[in-house]
Amino acid sequence: MSVYDLGECDFAHCPLHGVHYKYSPSFYEERRSNLELLGVPCEEYGGQIRLHWTDWTARADQLLFTFLHELGHHHDALTTKQGGIANRGENYAEWYARQYTDVIWTRYCKVFPRST
Repeated sequence: MSVYDLGECDFAHCPLHGVHYKYSPSFYEERRSNLELLGVPCEEYGGQIRLHWTDWTARADQLLFTFLHELGHHHDALTTKQGGIANRGENYAEWYARQYTDVIWTRYCKVFPRST
């Protein structure tokens, strides 16, 4: 097994058991609803929360949360009067991502059925 320290979390990859991340409980709580929607198995492990990612859940997370959040920053920059500068910040990007998650999630699951 390979283990890496990434600051906010520890990353481990095992050829037999897939990819695992260990997050702090506070970081996990911030993302809990997203993780539950995706069905990412979680367990407490040494004072942290261990997440068990599959290729499917990792891809869905990137599209539904990371990409939509970053798209929110882009939308912010395009719709403010500051000449293309995103100035509404993280709260706006999170709000934007939440506005589109349900629609994208439904369509994503139709095109990419959950794999085991």
